[in-house]
Amino acid sequence: MTPPADSLLWKGHWLFFGEITQKRCEDLLMDILSLRRKGEFAGGLIGGDGTPSRLRIRGRDFLSLPTPETPFLWEELPVKEVPSSPPPLSSPSTHFSTFYSPQDTRWESLPVPPAPLILAGECRREGLESSLSILPLEGALPRPPEAEVWGFTLYDDFLPSILPRLKSIRASYPGLLGAGGPLPSLAPLATAVHLPQLNFLYRGEGEGRIGPLLKEMVRWRTLSAEALLERSLSWEGLLFRDKGLFLLASLDKVNLAENLDAPLDFSLLDDRALALGLELNLSRGCIGRCRFCSHVHGRRIRSTSPEALERLLEDHRNELELRKISPTRQALSVNINDDDLPASPKVALPLLKTLSKKGYRVHGLQTSLGALSTGRGTLRRDLFETLSDPVFFLGSPLFWIGTDAFLPRREERLGKRPVPKAFFEELGEMAEDLGVDHYHYWIILDGDSTWDEFWQEFFLLWELSTRFPRFHLLPTSPYLIPYPYTEAYRNRISLPEPRIRLKALLETTPPLLSYPVVEREEPADSLLSLAVDPQRSEALLAALKNQEFFQAFREFFSLWSRSDEYLSGEEGERRGKRFALEERVSSLQGVTSSGGDDGHPLRKG
Repeated sequence: MTPPADSLLWKGHWLFFGEITQKRCEDLLMDILSLRRKGEFAGGLIGGDGTPSRLRIRGRDFLSLPTPETPFLWEELPVKEVPSSPPPLSSPSTHFSTFYSPQDTRWESLPVPPAPLILAGECRREGLESSLSILPLEGALPRPPEAEVWGFTLYDDFLPSILPRLKSIRASYPGLLGAGGPLPSLAPLATAVHLPQLNFLYRGEGEGRIGPLLKEMVRWRTLSAEALLERSLSWEGLLFRDKGLFLLASLDKVNLAENLDAPLDFSLLDDRALALGLELNLSRGCIGRCRFCSHVHGRRIRSTSPEALERLLEDHRNELELRKISPTRQALSVNINDDDLPASPKVALPLLKTLSKKGYRVHGLQTSLGALSTGRGTLRRDLFETLSDPVFFLGSPLFWIGTDAFLPRREERLGKRPVPKAFFEELGEMAEDLGVDHYHYWIILDGDSTWDEFWQEFFLLWELSTRFPRFHLLPTSPYLIPYPYTEAYRNRISLPEPRIRLKALLETTPPLLSYPVVEREEPADSLLSLAVDPQRSEALLAALKNQEFFQAFREFFSLWSRSDEYLSGEEGERRGKRFALEERVSSLQGVTSSGGDDGHPLRKG
């Protein structure tokens, strides 16, 4: 192959070399978009009328090129600058970090997430030593590790805060910096462009690949451009840049592991973390179609085997014994960090039985209405009873359910299979009979929410809470968050008034490389939006979480009575709406109204 003067494209791999500044990267992108290399190699841009329409890699269309209507759908290519390349360290070792927000205190009491332990286990199989740290998004940073490679798990929400963190790390760390996790997997463009300190990005899951890749990568600094391209052809879903080199190894590919039977390196945990118990991924993938979900693990459910799980638990027991840590109920507790393990009972039940057989108990099971309901909107009673066996649980049987919306039209709007009120009643009755606590996540508002719809959902939740003591509400998300790589974002951004509020807009030239860090979408009624604004309504959200519905109602009622939706009606219509709400409250409170404006408890005090 005879390459152009400054670039190679071969078998889906792009390689640029020479000085790669921000201007150079932008020029390269525009060069590709203008089809100057059309038809030269096995990949490239195609367009029947001479206009670029698709990027083709290995015979497959990658993603639609950007248009004014869909500016953030195209995830490929350049960077602002390439970091300088200090000499490599002497020891081939790896270090893994995850970030946390100091405002979120949960990290202090929860087990370490499984991702860094999986990656370290994969590296150990390749003879690479590993270490682990959990880093704050604010404040002082620890001394850089003595490792050849330092990798991070990155999330979209943390992107603005991570920028200064990585600048500080890059200034003192001589090794390779890399990132994986949801953000690089779903938005490689944003990660590459806006985090130029990173030497490499990896898209997808690391089982079976990340150990050999990192072992190979530490040698890439010594290779010529042509040798690097040849050595990289076995890798996919990878960006690598160093010494003025810029490599895209089939970046359209998101790696999904077929075999989740990976070991975890428990030696990375300190005694305190080890005594907190385990956090495990037993399965990945979700069959749901939620429009606000990234589906980062795909829709096909893959799982570890009962045999591999048994070996992993034995390794954990051995580590406890080696450290002389007592195998308490807490130390043998498991938080299952899966999208929806019960969605596949054939997978879930053997794994739960394996945990129980080895003396481990789960805190609870995270699942969905889709997993628990039939196609007719009724409860899968046999499945619910089987999964509720107390032998599986650390305490009382417990389910966290990604309900998110309780009205059929809202469920459909969010991409969920709708279930009627009767389903929640059936679930509530059976849960009371079996002694099962069930906590329901609730996205209180989305961009199409109205006061009328809100009141219907609010009173339904009040009724369920009153009738079923084991029904609990988790209003952890006041608003729907349409991340840029989701269907919800694409649908919303195409509207004349998207009503998407941003945390930040990371801008570049040209604008198509900019990236929105989304905070939420908001309904048209500003008072409805204000009602659940975390900056204003901490007490109100706490009342909902504690299921103090009467207190919450008074606050919502005050805002509703000043809303355009209420004031736009005739006086008689407004009085009728108000009286209907008050009567509903009376029925739930067991209060009898006199019918006069001064006789109802809501109009006193």
